[in-house]
Amino acid sequence: MLRLTSLIFVSLALTVSFTGCDDDSDNGEGPDDGNGNGNQQWEPYKFHPNTTYEYDYTITDNGETTNSGRVQVEIGDPKVTVSWNMDGSIYDTEVNQSDNILENYIQAVASTPLAGVLYQGQWSVIFTNNELETGNSWSYESDEGTMLFEVTGKDSYAGIEGFVLEMFWQDGEEGNVTWESCITPDLPLPLMSYIHDIESDNAFHVELTDYQN
Repeated sequence: MLRLTSLIFVSLALTVSFTGCDDDSDNGEGPDDGNGNGNQQWEPYKFHPNTTYEYDYTITDNGETTNSGRVQVEIGDPKVTVSWNMDGSIYDTEVNQSDNILENYIQAVASTPLAGVLYQGQWSVIFTNNELETGNSWSYESDEGTMLFEVTGKDSYAGIEGFVLEMFWQDGEEGNVTWESCITPDLPLPLMSYIHDIESDNAFHVELTDYQN
């Protein structure tokens, strides 16, 4: 599991250069109205106060489930509380050190076993000016490797519909990792994320089960 974890956090630090196609959108505001109109860009981690996310999660090592449980993320104003259970124990982290909700969120999720799944620092850069529309694709490259992205369709979690995004991380030294997520312009966190290290058969999976606002 260590190699997969290191690959997740490598993506946080990538200095990437855009090699895909741009669109003409100026910002990520104005989600779709249900009829295919409006801006379909995702703005990760742009939180609204007083919202709660609940996820089921599974961690797999060499194809065997090693941990599973539930994670709850409570976004306050600006306090953030993250609670999770693992191996029959309940853990709780509350962070209220900053007036900035995102800063509190980053510190709170850093204490969980799903830190690299629930927060990716480069997402805001990677999704800027890229529309969520089935069939759209783009890529990023760096000295560390190549990241490929494709919007393949739609799915629903906790009764919320989002776009399914297939991502592929390729590194000549470390191997290949696939990352599938379901995201919606209406929420700043993914509805689902599944990261799979093909060579080792290690994986992380989180799936939204409830959202309250």
